[in-house]
Amino acid sequence: MPYLLPYRRASTPERIVQLIAYPLALLLGLAVVAPLAVLALNSLGDITDAQAGISLPRSLKRYLGPDAFYVRYLHQRYEGLPELALNHWYPEHYAPPEKEPKKSLTDIIGRVALPPGNWRQQAEDATACMRDRVPWNHKELIHLSWMWNPDGGDEAAIASSGRIAADWRTWLVRRYGSVAGVNKELATAFTTIQSVQVPTTLNLETENAYMLGTPAARAWKEYLAKGVDPNLVSLLSSDLDYSGWLFGQPGVEGSLEKLNALFGTGWKTWHDVVLPESIPVRPASRRMWEEYLTTSVNPYVLEIAYPTAQGTGWSAFLARKYGSAEGARAAYAPEAVSAVPPATLDTADGTERGFHDWSEFARSLPGTALRARTPESVWRGYLRETYGSPQALAAAWGIPVPDFASVLWPQPAIDLAFYRDHRVAHILEGLFHNYRRAWTMMTAATPALWNTLRYTGLALFLCLALNTGIAWCLARFKFPPLQMTLAYFLALSAFPLEAMAIPNFILLRQVGLLNTVWALALPTAVNGYFIYLLKSSFEAIPASWFESAQLEGAGEWPLFFQVALPAVRPMLAVVALYGFMLAWSNFLWAMIVGQSRELWTLPVLIFTMHNW
Repeated sequence: MPYLLPYRRASTPERIVQLIAYPLALLLGLAVVAPLAVLALNSLGDITDAQAGISLPRSLKRYLGPDAFYVRYLHQRYEGLPELALNHWYPEHYAPPEKEPKKSLTDIIGRVALPPGNWRQQAEDATACMRDRVPWNHKELIHLSWMWNPDGGDEAAIASSGRIAADWRTWLVRRYGSVAGVNKELATAFTTIQSVQVPTTLNLETENAYMLGTPAARAWKEYLAKGVDPNLVSLLSSDLDYSGWLFGQPGVEGSLEKLNALFGTGWKTWHDVVLPESIPVRPASRRMWEEYLTTSVNPYVLEIAYPTAQGTGWSAFLARKYGSAEGARAAYAPEAVSAVPPATLDTADGTERGFHDWSEFARSLPGTALRARTPESVWRGYLRETYGSPQALAAAWGIPVPDFASVLWPQPAIDLAFYRDHRVAHILEGLFHNYRRAWTMMTAATPALWNTLRYTGLALFLCLALNTGIAWCLARFKFPPLQMTLAYFLALSAFPLEAMAIPNFILLRQVGLLNTVWALALPTAVNGYFIYLLKSSFEAIPASWFESAQLEGAGEWPLFFQVALPAVRPMLAVVALYGFMLAWSNFLWAMIVGQSRELWTLPVLIFTMHNW
């Protein structure tokens, strides 16, 4: 063709054609590739991008910066947590509740700054404290797994990062040997270890079965106490909860200045508010501290300061609640009723009855009999024992430390150290976590991929077998009534699938094939257009081929398999390709007859996820 000649050898008209055709061809190629490239780049976004409506080029600007992958890691690590929890650990982004508009995760982590001082030492101290000192009920999961809750509905699937689930399942296998051992010890019925879900016990509600002494609860407590990777959890902050409670109290009305005046403190931000371990001296702070502990605090934070001195009150409380001392002993049988109240909820009776009894009794005591055993107090006590003085801690951490009471949990240092220690893994997870989630949805959470492959394979087999057999009969046997069937099949092909959906659905329901793979494949197995193409191909085969084969003694089956089929292989390939495409993308019919989640195909799954 003239415009393919080298430019210098071409004539003027040919050069003009080349100057026009080559840019147009390049633009056409870009028009084809550009949407795919945009889709691929946006598939690397995370949930915060979706929530904020961020796409190209803003996401590229953020993720192509010098701290791109660390920012991405923080987004994944905290995307399953409330914004206030993240604000608490990153105070420079802190916004009091209700006073300012809620910030999205994208706004909270807009830049990355290294934690001050020796952040590596800070992270090591916090990790050691989390591993050895922090009780299980003071730990808050971060880096949650992507979970699927079959009993909670489709919307119960939460999209978060994926390390806790793997860590939890690995611990269970290490602890109990296999999924059979897990089911035996925990009284569960998991089919595979991948189906084991992470218990959602972050709020420690009294109704939560994992808090009430079940075998699964004991395993979960053991895992949080010693088994969990310290880098995958953070403190369930009591200071944060206390500051949020104070924010709405009468006399404070969201003003930190009013709170400082009442309490005689000098807190600069709400992030600095601390829940004292023992009852304060100042009347206003004393009153609010006592009210908070007896009405709103997490019961696992409560501690009875002098249990022995409360023995009489404990016995009287149980007698009032159960009618008499004998009624209390009967309620707690076969265990004996303790003569003195347990010091903490951890040491109380691990049943729902024991949970409620201890909580009600502790909340009925005066503030002088209570202490707040907060996660932060555990952390500061660990530092006090480890370093002895604020000066020694300041020297080790490289930052000023006026006193232990002002030391905050160094979550930014933990995040940075964990990222630096597993940089490659976090980068790969950041790039491919959306694809991993999609694969989990298609394989582990639902059988959509397996259903699609099974249905497509069956549909393709039926398509080739039935359409080829019908076309061969029509081409081979010139029986006039038989030839009318081609017009029948072609007439059916003229109607859209929607027009045939209701009759087909009723018929399948009558024969009991709904929610089976046969219901997907049978109604679309025969296609008049495919029959017409194959019949024309069979009729185009020279008659001499069949005559020669018959002279050699070939019967009807050898003629079909050894002569006809090899001759129409190109048309068989076309029919197979179109049949595969129709089966793979069959959305409407699959959604109609696949009413159970167990029969979802990929198009139905994608549509359902889009509605979530």
